[in-house]
Amino acid sequence: MFFLLTVGVIPDMVKPTSDCRTLLIAIEAEPYDDTANQQLVDNAGGVGIVKFPNGPDNSYTFNVLGFDSFNSRYVNNQR
Repeated sequence: MFFLLTVGVIPDMVKPTSDCRTLLIAIEAEPYDDTANQQLVDNAGGVGIVKFPNGPDNSYTFNVLGFDSFNSRYVNNQR
């Protein structure tokens, strides 16, 4: 069985667990120039988690752990 998922902008790495019931996906989301709209696009990165509770041949759940809550820490730590 195949699933087609949209997991985020520029997914970089996929790591299955040893039992193949969970996939961890690095969502890199590097900034890029959108030349058609003449703007810099900087999407949020994170970690995507796909879980197959009954094994990879059945239904799944998908969640993203975002890094947005760390943005204020970055600003406060600049020198």
